[in-house]
Amino acid sequence: MKETGISKNKKADGTGVTDKLYLVLRIAVLFAVLFMFIPGINPARISGMIGRNLSLFTSGISYSSLASEFGRAFRKGWVMKSTLRLDSVSALIICVGTAAVASGGCFPTRRSSDLGLTLYLLWLPVLEQQRLQREDVYHLVI
Repeated sequence: MKETGISKNKKADGTGVTDKLYLVLRIAVLFAVLFMFIPGINPARISGMIGRNLSLFTSGISYSSLASEFGRAFRKGWVMKSTLRLDSVSALIICVGTAAVASGGCFPTRRSSDLGLTLYLLWLPVLEQQRLQREDVYHLVI
């Protein structure tokens, strides 16, 4: 039998690099999902009146826990209710985006015939989540 000079252990088509990139992407997705439940890094905590034990997931799911300390601020007109509604809806959208990214991270890589489409589908929710976060910060600053 004649040897071709290519070892069977090495991948000649470059899929070893993409497997490593997918591994990095899946680890990043895991961290994004974990960070959604850590109260200390909640981007929806826009005021000191929002509880320190409120995670991003809770901010998106429970408007009442987000707005529980704002009774006097609402009555005096210091804070509009629409501001906290926007904050709650934004947190919910980020949670849905994170769930979409997590489902994209579980996308099978071996069975896909079009690698470009697979990468696009994996990164689309990440890009959308970043765009929504930038818009939220812009609206809250104004």
